[in-house]
Parts: sequence; C-alpha cells; structure tokens
Amino acid sequence: MPFCPNCGSYVSPGDNTCICGTYVGGDEEGPDLENMTMEIFSKYDTLKRRYYNLNNQDSDGYSELLDDFKALKDEIEPNNFPYDFEYPFSTLLMDLNRDISNLEYDINKMNDEY
Repeated sequence: MPFCPNCGSYVSPGDNTCICGTYVGGDEEGPDLENMTMEIFSKYDTLKRRYYNLNNQDSDGYSELLDDFKALKDEIEPNNFPYDFEYPFSTLLMDLNRDISNLEYDINKMNDEY
C-alpha cells in the first residue's frame, strides 16, 4: 500500500506503520490515493475543456459549468476530502477558485448585457 489510509502520506514498501502512527501492514487494503488523485485531475481537465468550448451566449451552459466547478471544489475541500493530501490539491483549489470567480464574472456580465 503506497499511501496511508489515515493521513494520505506515502508509506515505503515493507513499512508497517505510517509516520502518523497508523498501522498499514497486514491484509487490509487501503484506498488507492494515486487513482483518486488522477480521477480528480481528469475531472478538472474535462471541466476546463468545457469552459474553453462554451458559447459566449450560452448562459445556461455557464451556470451548469459553474455548478460543476463548485461540486469538484467541494469534493476536495480539506474538510470534505477524507485524506490529508496538501499538495497537489492546494494548487488545484486555487485554480478552482480562480475558475469559479471567472465564471461568476462571465455570468454577471452576460446578465448585465441582456
């Protein structure tokens, strides 16, 4: 198991205990944090592609995408994500906050123009 199920820290092969003190040896299989991380970044890439391909007049599309960005942000917020994975999620959270702000600005701008 490469990562601790309690704190998310890397655990070297053959180690039975994480630096946080959690026993990680034995038959119990922990979460696959590498795949979880890849899945989250894949979701983010998909959202970014949708953002770049939006039609400037599609306010429903912008609102829908905004909801999807917020849902991904909620998924990895430190109080919602069950593992302590500071990096790379801290950078992703900054990017998500920026994208959410940009979408909110775009939506407000569209609403002002109508």
